[in-house]
Amino acid sequence: MPEKSEFVRQMEVVENNLQEYRLVCEERDRRLEECEGPHDFQCDRSLIPLHLQKYICSKCGGWVGHTEKVWYERGLEHKDKLIAKIKRFLVTSTWCAVGGVVDEVIDSVLGIIDEG
Repeated sequence: MPEKSEFVRQMEVVENNLQEYRLVCEERDRRLEECEGPHDFQCDRSLIPLHLQKYICSKCGGWVGHTEKVWYERGLEHKDKLIAKIKRFLVTSTWCAVGGVVDEVIDSVLGIIDEG
């Protein structure tokens, strides 16, 4: 059998590295999905510049890049604003205020939102 060319050997190394990277990414995704949340991303400052830094969740060990972290945090802010709007609506709604069920309804709605 003829000896493999240098190019073929290099391509095999690249293919092996890509397969290893895919496995690492699958593990990261699994950790992030299974995290009870919310994620608590802490910066791993071993990588510089900023766009190469990764942020590791202290709860699950999953990690994301800088851009993903920023958008995740922005999503949490939007969720908090939505919950505040829903609370204001429920507290001011006549049907909810009757009979002292405001807290029960708010808890039910927030539970549904958190599950979703």
